[in-house]
Amino acid sequence: MSSVFRDLFVQSRISVIAGSPNDDTKSLVAMHVLATFLVFNSSTTCIWIDTTGSFQVYLFREILFQYVKDINSLTGSFSNEQLLQKLIDNVMLIRAFDSIGLSDILNDLDPSHLEFRNREKLSKGSILIVDSFTFIYSKAMRDDQASGHLAMTSFLKNLRMLSNANDLTTILINSTVNANENDLMRSQFDNILQKPSLGLAFLHYCDFCTLISHPDDKYYYLEIIADRWDSTEGFILKFQSRNGKLYFNED
Repeated sequence: MSSVFRDLFVQSRISVIAGSPNDDTKSLVAMHVLATFLVFNSSTTCIWIDTTGSFQVYLFREILFQYVKDINSLTGSFSNEQLLQKLIDNVMLIRAFDSIGLSDILNDLDPSHLEFRNREKLSKGSILIVDSFTFIYSKAMRDDQASGHLAMTSFLKNLRMLSNANDLTTILINSTVNANENDLMRSQFDNILQKPSLGLAFLHYCDFCTLISHPDDKYYYLEIIADRWDSTEGFILKFQSRNGKLYFNED
């Protein structure tokens, strides 16, 4: 299923993985997406911006090691540990505490700025993940609705320009809120009345949006609920999650 992740989350657009605020599966899926990109392009740089302090380093290492073993069984160019360390060295973990800090990080990452210090780190085709985008801007909007909304739209505009200029694969982790039957961007399952949080303005600046739901006790479903460039709405991946691993059902 690794090729599916690379086909879904493509360069030069802003993608969203939304899911229940009480379920870390959306972050787990993002880790698997990151591992997929790293093993298929060992020069890929990843910037993971952690806004909650919840990034699980050891879990990500285990996920990446599983992908390394799989790809190394085909190529065998490095030992598993050598390749694992090489790929881990390509991951930058950055902590953000509020909307101002998040904007500052984006400015620091922009190679067009003369004072850019990580020019060698951000290359064409890098992957940028913000987890959780909701945590930053839902707090900003609670403090001041108008200024928080303005800060979010300004950030998304700058993020779009950075993604387009550098062919970034950009993924925002978003929590869900309650939806009603009249909402267009919600789960296809009648018993899952959920939609991405932060309102229509957030979705306006995003190109591709997925929603992870758990309508039964056995399976998770990753649905495409919005796609600006392709007609993929309604596509569903069905999977199970156990001990950090994803098991896909290909029925």
